[in-house]
Amino acid sequence: MEMRHKERQITDKQELWQMLQKASHLRLALCDQGKPYIVAMNYGLDQESDSLYLHCALKGRKMDILAQNNHVCFQVEEVAELIDGGKRACKWSMRYKSLVGFGLARVLTDPDEKQKGLSVIMAHYTEDSVEIDRKVVESTAVLKVQITEMTGKMSKQR
Repeated sequence: MEMRHKERQITDKQELWQMLQKASHLRLALCDQGKPYIVAMNYGLDQESDSLYLHCALKGRKMDILAQNNHVCFQVEEVAELIDGGKRACKWSMRYKSLVGFGLARVLTDPDEKQKGLSVIMAHYTEDSVEIDRKVVESTAVLKVQITEMTGKMSKQR
C-alpha cells in the first residue's frame, strides 16, 4: 500500500534503524482469528540479522495467537510534540516521527538462542553487562521477529 503523503515517508533504512534504537518500547500487533490484538513490549534489535527479540510468558494470549498465525506488525515512535493551534481546531497538529514494520515471529526453543535474545533485549536498555540466570531462560518465552518490511513517516516541520 502506498503512502498518501510521500513527502513525509522515511525510506532510509539507517534512519529507520536509528528510530528502533532510540525507542524504549514497541507495540506488537497480532491477528487473533481475524480480530486485531496489540500490546506494548520491551524489545532488542539485531541489525545484522534484520530481526527483533521480544520476551513474554511461556503461556498466554500472545503465545496462543502466534501458534495459529506468526505474522506480526510492530510500531514505534519518537517523542511527539503537540502543536497548539489556538482557537482554530484545524490549526492544531502533532509533530511526530513513527515507524511501522512487518515480520514473521518465531518462538525460540534452543536455550543458547534464547540466552542471546535476552542479552540483545538487555543491551537495548543498558550498556552495563548483566547476568541472565539459566532458570530465567527456561521460564521465559523469547520471540525472534524476522523483519520483512519497514517504513516510516514524519510530520511536516513547522
